[in-house]
Amino acid sequence: MKKITLILMAMSLSALVSAQTIFDKGVSGISVFVGSQESYWEDGFYGGLQYTYKGAFDLYGFYGSYKYNKSHLEDIGMTLSTSPKEGAFVLGAEYWVLRTDPGTDRGVNVGIWGEYESESYTDSEYGYDGSLFEDVSGSAYGVGIDFSVDFAIKKGWRLQPYTWIGNVWAAEKYKENGTDYTDNVSGTSAGLGVVLQKMLNNGSSVWLSTEWDMDDLDMANDTAFEMTLGYNFGFGKK
Repeated sequence: MKKITLILMAMSLSALVSAQTIFDKGVSGISVFVGSQESYWEDGFYGGLQYTYKGAFDLYGFYGSYKYNKSHLEDIGMTLSTSPKEGAFVLGAEYWVLRTDPGTDRGVNVGIWGEYESESYTDSEYGYDGSLFEDVSGSAYGVGIDFSVDFAIKKGWRLQPYTWIGNVWAAEKYKENGTDYTDNVSGTSAGLGVVLQKMLNNGSSVWLSTEWDMDDLDMANDTAFEMTLGYNFGFGKK
């Protein structure tokens, strides 16, 4: 029964997104963002906050609410009465070891990140291969690196293509015919994206990002597409 529980676990790891360099070097501030995610297995929405210290260290958190595609789960042999739902809470931190200087037409950014995710499930009972299962909760943590390139495309506008990759360790708690089990998995998670940013006064800005990401965890894998809109409240250089 490992295959099915890992599919439900792996889908949630698409939320393990890393923060990007949305504040200039030397600028502190708070970013508010909301977004949506679409994948073969589940769709949903998320929102959160990020605090950046001098454009070099980020702390962020967000919550996502997702609904699984019932017909796609049934295609792999699961029997469900309704679509399972998932809530995911993520906390993360990132240190930028290399940052582009403000005012530069182009530059390179490199960061190191770590994240923790906690998941809960509702309506997650399903039948498979003659047994009754229920996904209860899950957790995951990951570490990795970011790489991005900054371009000034016109006055006040910036474009930032980026990529990230990391390793993920995850655990899924579930019941099989009333007995508790835990599956532990690990693997690679990675993404490609681009941020379009309109710079405002005092380090503030508004931005829109799109991202494609994937995870490959033992016997389960998935890809997802995310779109995020955010506003940065810059405090200026400190």
